[in-house]
Amino acid sequence: MNNNDIINKKRDDILEFYYDDLSLANNFSAIISNFYNELNNNINVNNITQEYISKKEMYPLKTKLNFNDTIEIATNFFNEINVDFTNYFKMRMHDQNNITFGDNPKANADTRKLELTKYGDLRDLYTISHEFTHLFDSKNNNLETRRVLTETCAQSMERLLDSYLLNLTDEQLLKYNIDKKILQEDILNRRISTFFKRINSIYSINNYRNFNEKAIDSGYMLAQIYSTNFSTLPYSQQKDIINNLIHNVNCNNFENAVNLFKLDLSKNNNNRNNILQNIIENIYNDYELKIQLEENKILK
Repeated sequence: MNNNDIINKKRDDILEFYYDDLSLANNFSAIISNFYNELNNNINVNNITQEYISKKEMYPLKTKLNFNDTIEIATNFFNEINVDFTNYFKMRMHDQNNITFGDNPKANADTRKLELTKYGDLRDLYTISHEFTHLFDSKNNNLETRRVLTETCAQSMERLLDSYLLNLTDEQLLKYNIDKKILQEDILNRRISTFFKRINSIYSINNYRNFNEKAIDSGYMLAQIYSTNFSTLPYSQQKDIINNLIHNVNCNNFENAVNLFKLDLSKNNNNRNNILQNIIENIYNDYELKIQLEENKILK
C-alpha cells in the first residue's frame, strides 16, 4: 500500500468503526422520507421541492453583488474569524494564480488550484467561503481527519457566513445595496438548497461502487448534520468552533475536531436518531419560514 492508500484506509476505518456510516445513512434516509411526507401534508411544496432538486448548480439567489464587493465582504468576513485566513485569501485573490472561473466550483488541496464562480449574486460569496475553507483546512496535510471532515468545515463556514451577513449594519447593507428581507430569503434558500443537494449523497451511501465514492457521500452527510446543528449556535460560538475545527483538522486530531460540535454521532450512541430528527426539524423550520416570507410578499 502506498501512503495515499494507507490514509484512505484510516479514513474508511473512522467512517465504519466510529460512525457506522451505512447504518447512519439508513436511519437518516428514513427520517428524511418522513420529512417529505410531513411537507406534503402540511405545506404545498411539490413545485418548490422539484425546483430545488432540478437546479444543476446551487439555487440562484436574488441578492446581486459585483465581484469587487464580493471580494471586500469576503475579506471582512475572514478577518472576523482569523487574520491568517484573510492574509491567505488576499494573497491568492491578488495574483489569482491557479484560479479559474466557471460553473463547477472546487478546490484542490494538493495543487491549491481553485475554480470559483462569477454569477453576480450572493452565490459567489458562498462559493468563496466554501472553497477557500478547503484550502484553510489542508494547510498542513490532507490526512484522514480532513478526508472525513473537510465538507463539514466548508459547510459550517457557509453557515457562519449566514450569521455574519445577518449581522451586517444598516450602513453596510446600504453600501452594498443589499435588501435585508431579500438577504434573509437568500440565506434560507442557500440552506435549503444545500440540504436537497445532500439528499442524493445520503441516499447513495448504501449503493456505493467503491470506498472512495462512499467516503465522499458520507462526508457530505456528516457535513449536513454537523453544519445544521452548528447554524443554531450564537455567532461568537460559531467563530470559536470554526477556528478550532480547522486547527484540529490540520493537526489530524479527529476526536478533538468532532467533540467541538458536542454532537455524539458515534455508533455507540443509542440516541443518535434523536439528533437526526432534530436536524430535520431545523430544516423544516427553515422551509416553513421560507413559505411564510413568500406568502407575506404575495399578500402585500
